[in-house]
Amino acid sequence: MLLRELVMVKEHIAIVSQDPYPDSRVEKEIYTLIKHGFDVTFIGKVREQPCLVFRRRIDNFRCVNVEFDRFTYSLLEPSLSKTLKRVQRVISDIKPEVVIAINPVAGYIVDKLGIPLLIDNHEYFYMQVKCNPLLGTKAMRLLKRVTYALGTLRRRWIYRVKLIEAKLASRHPMIFTNHYAKQDFMKRFNLNESDLFVLKNYPSRLEVGGMEDIKTSNEVKFGYIGFDLPTQSYHRDLSVAAEVLCSLAKSRNFKVFVAGMDYNYLCFQGVGWLNRYELYNFLSHIDFGLVTWAPHPLHEFFNPNKPYQYAIAGSVPVVTSTLKSVTEDLSKDAIIVQATDRKMFRDALRKTFEELLELSIEKREDLRERVMEYAKRKLVWENQEHTLLTSIKKAR
Repeated sequence: MLLRELVMVKEHIAIVSQDPYPDSRVEKEIYTLIKHGFDVTFIGKVREQPCLVFRRRIDNFRCVNVEFDRFTYSLLEPSLSKTLKRVQRVISDIKPEVVIAINPVAGYIVDKLGIPLLIDNHEYFYMQVKCNPLLGTKAMRLLKRVTYALGTLRRRWIYRVKLIEAKLASRHPMIFTNHYAKQDFMKRFNLNESDLFVLKNYPSRLEVGGMEDIKTSNEVKFGYIGFDLPTQSYHRDLSVAAEVLCSLAKSRNFKVFVAGMDYNYLCFQGVGWLNRYELYNFLSHIDFGLVTWAPHPLHEFFNPNKPYQYAIAGSVPVVTSTLKSVTEDLSKDAIIVQATDRKMFRDALRKTFEELLELSIEKREDLRERVMEYAKRKLVWENQEHTLLTSIKKAR
């Protein structure tokens, strides 16, 4: 009934994003909307032209380049007002029935235009900002005195982000990537649960349609998707895993490959940047996919793409237990490293890797086939498309 109601009249949906396109999650949203009869326009920074969805050119989809610079992202004038005017001009031209804003800065801008609005809060922005030691990089740790000097400004920005997210959620439906973020947000701001939704970062079946069959060799292969080794962001800290693996590599025979970087780091071998189809073919050769980040409080509200990409390609995810929404999805099929602090994590990780290196090729094949079969049935974007359509209906 819901789908029939939505497609009776062809509607135009605009997606306004503070983050660049292409973006894996946004592509899946566009794919769902187009599949169900909507015209779609993306408004934001466009990295690649022509603008494609899963490498396909689609007639009822287009992109309009409007860059959200760092000053807009930080809610600073006059950049904020300039970005608002550019977005307003595009919105006035295309006249969408509903706008999906990707993250709260984009939502803050679109909210001023008085248009039916749905917020896709990819990162639970307030909590991410609050947990961040100083907007993200390890290099900033060397500037502790500057951190103190900027502390007041940072607290004011966090407070403003908190108010913006709360105001948006009180006026518009909002999507989160996991139930823990949704529940925390609902309780923190005393909101109606019926206006809050969850869309996890599952891959689409369309992404893996042409993937090669899984291949398991005598040599154990670990893999990671990332581009920021050796520097790691505060909640994606792979340094402990790197230390443990490289220590084991001195006496054990295995390989660790990284898709996303074109250089080697310690025992990690970079294979360069891969497009999505190359990535899944790469993962078809990987026994175990790493999501072994050091425990962090933000993990509870986090739902990364990586473990689901690994699983659907038949690469068994090795996951830190603090990533609760992931470990619940893959409780029987992932390798879960139980830890709440770095010391416990280091010891548990070493034991886990040693056990994985002892597995026979037959056992690794069995684990890989099992996780892939489960992921293809249960952990796919198409299983939750109805949630996106319901949230759009709620936004009207």
